[in-house]
Amino acid sequence: MTNPEAVTGMLKQSLGGIVPQVAMGAFVSFFFSGFILGRVPFPLSPSFRLMLQRGVDLPSLDVTYFTSLSFYILLLFGLRGAFMLAFREGGVIDEASMQRMSMGMGGAGGAAAAAPDPAKAFEAEQAAVSALAWDAPRLDGAESAACEALKKFLSSPSSVVERES
Repeated sequence: MTNPEAVTGMLKQSLGGIVPQVAMGAFVSFFFSGFILGRVPFPLSPSFRLMLQRGVDLPSLDVTYFTSLSFYILLLFGLRGAFMLAFREGGVIDEASMQRMSMGMGGAGGAAAAAPDPAKAFEAEQAAVSALAWDAPRLDGAESAACEALKKFLSSPSSVVERES
């Protein structure tokens, strides 16, 4: 955290995203609690009742029905990427670059990291795979030998006597 301006910017961005969502959740919870909004098209176990039927205390209601508050919460987490695309400002930095800046790996917080070399990465992976490739001549034909041994065991008269007892 060498740059206090970056920390302040991150705090403003976090609060700018959290405050409207909390306000919208309180609005939906206050005005729409107790309303059944829809039904999921697949069966669910009863353990989902608390999550999907928030604000409705009807034990006889099928678990597949969900309320407006639970639908809002599901949409809040499910549409996070769409919200970021729609409401992103020009000067806002994404989370990955903020994390890199705070750790001193690039950007304003430290020296720029070198670009990865795909050829070197490929050679390293090729060496790792070749280290795993080994030949076991004792295992050649092991499947057929096991099948023959099982056939011999099952066709012998002593195994029939053992199986009947």
